[in-house]
Amino acid sequence: MKIKIRIAETVADRERSFRFRYEIYVEEMGRKQTYADPVRRRIEEPFDERGHLLIAEAGDRVVGTLRTNFARETDLGYYLELFGLDSVGADFPGAVSLTTKLMVHPAYRSGTLAVRMAQALYEYGIVRGIRWDFLDCNAHLEDFFTRLGYEVYRPHVEHPEYGPVLPMRLNLLNLRHLLRIHSPLALCEVWKQAQPRLLAAA
Repeated sequence: MKIKIRIAETVADRERSFRFRYEIYVEEMGRKQTYADPVRRRIEEPFDERGHLLIAEAGDRVVGTLRTNFARETDLGYYLELFGLDSVGADFPGAVSLTTKLMVHPAYRSGTLAVRMAQALYEYGIVRGIRWDFLDCNAHLEDFFTRLGYEVYRPHVEHPEYGPVLPMRLNLLNLRHLLRIHSPLALCEVWKQAQPRLLAAA
């Protein structure tokens, strides 16, 4: 079945993302979540108010989601110090995003869906003036994000919900790096169209 990846634009879209989070984090993984609602089977957090949610759909079923917050729009709270979001100098806050809540349905984890979602996020950030995207991951995902082009810039930190995690960041405009490591982000259509400008800015 063909999978469609898009930004959640309606209240109903966002609600489907919140319910998918609960399905994966609570029902599948058994993770304790501060904002989990076991009655309505959903997870909605304060960052969602100004967050940009991406959903992947197979027919009428959500099979993937993630959230990105732009630092220029959102008070990122403890993440500012935990991840050192202002370590990119003058690019903070205007060109900085924080990506969280990336998850994929078990049936699609062995395929290309996670990469395609990362490509969609990359394009979404590029056209909106984002240069740096920050995230954290557990050990089993470090190689995946490294292959995308994310780099380690500080040691493991203690996340208040998830324990020890590794902060990583991506310079969206560093096309030389993406080409050198053969990142799938270098194949994005928005990159092809803007190649001279982005290479000049790298």
